[in-house]
Amino acid sequence: QISEEVQRIQRSEMGPMLLQMAQQAYDLAFEHEQRLKEDFERAKEEALESNKQVAMVADLERKVEDQRSELRAYDDTIKEINLDQKDGNIRASITSDPQLPLKPVWPKLSTVGLAAIFLGLCLGIGVVYVMDTLDDRFRSPEELKQEAGVPVLAMIREMKPIPGHGAATLMVHVKPASVESEAFRTLRTALSFSEGDSRRIVISSSEPGDGKTTCTANLATAYAQAGKRTLLIDADMRRPGSTNLFQLRDKPGLSSLLASSGNIGQLATRHLQDVGIPNLDFIPCGPRPSNSSELLASTQFEQLLNWADTEYDQILIDAPPTLAVTDATIIGRLVDGVMLVVRVDKNKRRVVKRAVESFVNLGIHVFGVVINHLDVENSEYGYGYGYGYGYGYGYGNDEGDGGHETHRHVITPTRRPQQRREEADYEPPQSIRIPRRETTAPSAAAPVPQAPRREQVASRQPQRAQPGLTPPPPAPTIPIESSNSSTGFRTESERRLRALRERAAAQAARNQQEGRRSA
Repeated sequence: QISEEVQRIQRSEMGPMLLQMAQQAYDLAFEHEQRLKEDFERAKEEALESNKQVAMVADLERKVEDQRSELRAYDDTIKEINLDQKDGNIRASITSDPQLPLKPVWPKLSTVGLAAIFLGLCLGIGVVYVMDTLDDRFRSPEELKQEAGVPVLAMIREMKPIPGHGAATLMVHVKPASVESEAFRTLRTALSFSEGDSRRIVISSSEPGDGKTTCTANLATAYAQAGKRTLLIDADMRRPGSTNLFQLRDKPGLSSLLASSGNIGQLATRHLQDVGIPNLDFIPCGPRPSNSSELLASTQFEQLLNWADTEYDQILIDAPPTLAVTDATIIGRLVDGVMLVVRVDKNKRRVVKRAVESFVNLGIHVFGVVINHLDVENSEYGYGYGYGYGYGYGYGNDEGDGGHETHRHVITPTRRPQQRREEADYEPPQSIRIPRRETTAPSAAAPVPQAPRREQVASRQPQRAQPGLTPPPPAPTIPIESSNSSTGFRTESERRLRALRERAAAQAARNQQEGRRSA
């Protein structure tokens, strides 16, 4: 029937309009339904969230109630305790009087003391180890010989300057009978007995200011006093120490000689200077050149040395420091060997080794080293080291290695008496007796055995007299007599000195016998 009614309405004139109105009413009802569903879902979610909050509130209320129960329990306990105290149930009594402790609980002296001792030892050992590692010094002559590879010829200690100038400041010339002069003769003997020929000797150092000029001048005087005609050449044209020592700076010398041409003998004779010491001639450095190395490497210098071989028994050359300039190595190829002066309170180990290697690498013979500037009284071996070095050797002030240099004397590497031996007032030990010899009748000093001469010596010209010079009294011989003790000699140095003198006497006797046979 409904369908029929619908069809009837559609066929009627009002049908379409009624259908449209019904459709609109349906759509509005559907939209309203959808909105209600959305409101329902939203209300449902809010209800669930409210349930959660309600449950949380209930849980918090339960916790609060539990805490209130605990608080009431604590209050009841406190009330019970207060009631017990009021009833006097708690009993307390003093068992003993309090006493102050005799020792502090902390720090414990035994523990702290042992810890301090241990830490002090560790710190001391560490400091000593670091200082020993950083210390670049030679501890003994044996160590210097082992490290440098050359022997120690002698040791020199510091001496007070002698007033005056020139030869008057040289200990060997001023006080030939003193123990200081005898020490230089010991160095002379060591060089004479060294391996090979030792007539041409270059004396150098590793750095400026090591004392080579004073050593050279005193050694030359010792050779001259032994009766050897000695020639001293100042080849240090940058800082002429020997020339300044003898105050001959304004005189012509080696530089002008090497720059000249002509007969080398006549030129050398004109440039010889008298220094007031018998048997000792001196050639100063002369005007300062700009090409000193080239002059020393010239054939003129080699001819000068060859001429000196025919005229002199001993030739000493004062050369510049080897690590500062190359002059010493240039001269070294023309001589028999080099003697190196080492200042122990200034030169470091690596500096000395480099100086020795600079000669050895070029095939130049090194006789040995002379240790300089020692504090003998405060050291068992005569060593008092303290280092510090620096280069910087060039054209500058003339007051260099020998201008204002402290004079020194040589000692052998053994212990010496603490007091200085004077010429007349020294009281020798019992094992060595040094009698004073009267100087009214001068006698010749004991000659030192000479090394083998070159072939040119046969043509040596007669020795020239030096007018106007009065030779000083020669050095008296210092005999060594055995003491009353069973050992004969109290120290090792005395035994060595006696053996050295016996060898020198035997060599002199052999030389005299050979001279008689050749005659």
